[in-house]
Amino acid sequence: MSIVSCESQRPRVVPNSCFLCLAEPSYLRDRDAEAVPDWTWRGTGSHEVRAVPWGLRHALGHVAARYPDAGDVQVLGNGAPQLSDEDLNDASRMLYHSQYINELLKAISLDGLNVSAYFAWSLLDGFSWEDGFTRRWGLYSVARDDPALARVAKQSVQDLATIIRCNGFPEPSKPDPCLILPEPVTTAEPVTTAEPVTTAEPVTTAEPVTTKALHFLGLSLSAEDGEVALWTLFGLTLVLTATLCLGVGLAAWRAKTRKGKRPGGLEIDTSVSSTL
Repeated sequence: MSIVSCESQRPRVVPNSCFLCLAEPSYLRDRDAEAVPDWTWRGTGSHEVRAVPWGLRHALGHVAARYPDAGDVQVLGNGAPQLSDEDLNDASRMLYHSQYINELLKAISLDGLNVSAYFAWSLLDGFSWEDGFTRRWGLYSVARDDPALARVAKQSVQDLATIIRCNGFPEPSKPDPCLILPEPVTTAEPVTTAEPVTTAEPVTTAEPVTTKALHFLGLSLSAEDGEVALWTLFGLTLVLTATLCLGVGLAAWRAKTRKGKRPGGLEIDTSVSSTL
């Protein structure tokens, strides 16, 4: 990266490489210099991010030399936005990660650095305060037109999974078991134990009941009709008996009241008549 001073460009000539010389006071303006990227560095989906894989190895070496007792080093985030003409086939992102991971392995294997983690940025296409949704950094694409915001894996997911599974880059000429993709695990549906089938008891058909017919006064009556007739006769008998008793009692009472009376209200001496 080259540094261009702004002092030699004031006040009239302002080349393209020094567009901040006449800007308002700011962090970049106060440096009194502009950082210009090397034109040989490969570009990405952002003009601010360039692919310089060997720079990671040099940066890790600098950290190890500057802080020898710091312990292990972790790369907490590294990535680049994909190009505008890419969709799910994000070849530029996979090339970016492959080259940086390769330099990281060199720092570990050749330089003897203690690097314990590398995090690829980022998991999903997210929102940027500066660029909104235009810069797509994620390994998974987010369908913004879907109300459910479906996540779809990009090609870089499979490539990164191979590097992780093989713990690096295996020899292409030698067959390596890590290059064989594992079969997808299908979750078996839960087995539902059938309830024991209870055999219904055999239904025994009742034998038909044969009722004998009743013959009365030349009529043939069933048992139900005969029962009704008997209760009817019993009721009538009670009514007739009560009526008869009531009639006898009433006749006796009337006879008693008329005993010993003659017409005109004269009483008859029954004792004299009986002696005569």
